[in-house]
Amino acid sequence: MKKKGQATDERQKIWKVIRGLLTFTIDDIVRLTGCNERNAYYYICKLNKAGYFRVIDKQATKTKHRRVYRLIKNTGPLAPIETSVIFDPNIKEVMINERDTARGNTKKR
Repeated sequence: MKKKGQATDERQKIWKVIRGLLTFTIDDIVRLTGCNERNAYYYICKLNKAGYFRVIDKQATKTKHRRVYRLIKNTGPLAPIETSVIFDPNIKEVMINERDTARGNTKKR
C-alpha cells in the first residue's frame, strides 16, 4: 500500500529505468517498464516541465514517442512525486515549473 509522500509503483519503475538509461524515449520507458503508455507520457512530461530532462534530438520533437530525453537532474533513487506540483523526496523540494519561470512566474508551487 502506498504511503503519503510516496510515488506509485509504476512511477518508481519509470524513475528507476530513467536513472539507469540517462538518455531515453517514451517508447523505451514503456517497453522496459511494462507501464501504461499514457501514464508514462504524462509523468515524463511533468518531469520535463519541472526541469529534470533536456530534449536532445531536435528532429524528433514533433513526435512525442520519438523525442529523445536526457536526464539532467538525477536527484536520487526515490521517484519525484507529481501532484499539482513535482515534489522530489530526495532533496525534499518542490520543483518550479521552468516554463512558468520563463514567463515571469517565479513563485514556488
